[in-house]
Amino acid sequence: MKIFELWRKKLYTTQDPVFGEITFDGAYWTARLDSGDSLDLRIWADREGPTKKQTEIYIELSEMFPTLMRNSLEYLASQLEYRESIGGRDLSPYAIDVADKTTDDCDFILEFSPDGDEVYGVEFLDFVPARCYLHH
Repeated sequence: MKIFELWRKKLYTTQDPVFGEITFDGAYWTARLDSGDSLDLRIWADREGPTKKQTEIYIELSEMFPTLMRNSLEYLASQLEYRESIGGRDLSPYAIDVADKTTDDCDFILEFSPDGDEVYGVEFLDFVPARCYLHH
């Protein structure tokens, strides 16, 4: 056995009836959404898979996606601390995180990026934007 194999994550992949093919990396599940924007989906759950509540949130989120995207961008633009850093740049959808309600105080997060280096996130609680952040 090579030394680098000791650090390599063991991935577990399964077929989910709602999310499609999902892969567990030890911390969360990932899926690739083909919504025209090729988004990453991260579901923060243990190896047992997404919870019923996470699945329900995702289904509702999917049905409201265009509205939630618009609400996210409007919310980011309304936050003075982010307005200047966004400027006139286009923010492309980057990822969706379906939170783990046992450890997080939001239901899901929509992330956007102008270039892949900066990521703006909007946290939702009860399908209403609650907070935003910027990662460099």
